[in-house]
Amino acid sequence: MNLAALWDLPVVFVCENNRYAAEVPLSATTKNMDIASRDEDYGMHGIAVDGMDVLTVHAAAGEAIVRARTGSGPALLVADTYRYMGHYSGDPGTGYRPDDGIETMQARDPLIKLRSEMLANGDATDETFGAIEAEVAETVRDAVDFADTSEWPEMTPAESGVFATPVNA
Repeated sequence: MNLAALWDLPVVFVCENNRYAAEVPLSATTKNMDIASRDEDYGMHGIAVDGMDVLTVHAAAGEAIVRARTGSGPALLVADTYRYMGHYSGDPGTGYRPDDGIETMQARDPLIKLRSEMLANGDATDETFGAIEAEVAETVRDAVDFADTSEWPEMTPAESGVFATPVNA
C-alpha cells in the first residue's frame, strides 16, 4: 500500500473485514480497530462500508475504481462483514466468538437481502433467480467434472523457476 501511494498507482485495495483472524477476534490482534483509518498512514483515499449491503459496496467500489482510473491514486475500501463459519472446514467456529452474533448477522445476509429487495422492487423474479442458480450449479458441475477427468500436473520441484541459472554453469 505504501508503494502504491508513493507512486500514485491506479489500484484499489479491498479489505473484507470479517472480524476474525483465523480463530482470534480482531480486537485481540490490533489496537486500532478502524482498519479504514489506515488510509491516512499511506496518504490515500479510504472508505469503510457496510459489507453486508451489496449495493453500498458496489457504489463505493465504483467510486474507488473511477478515482484510480482518473489518476487520483490508490484507495483502500474496507467492507465490514461477518464470517458465519469457522476459518476452515475443521473449525467449528465456537469458543472464540459469541454464538448470538451469528444469527443476528445471518439475518442481514447480503445475498438474501439483495434478492428480497430485487423481488420487492420488481427488478427480478423467482424465475430469474432460478435460472441464475441453475446456471451456477451447471458451471460448478462442469468444473468438478473437468477436475475429476483431468490428468494430474507434472511433479516439479518447488524451487523450479525461483533461482537464476548461474552464467558460468
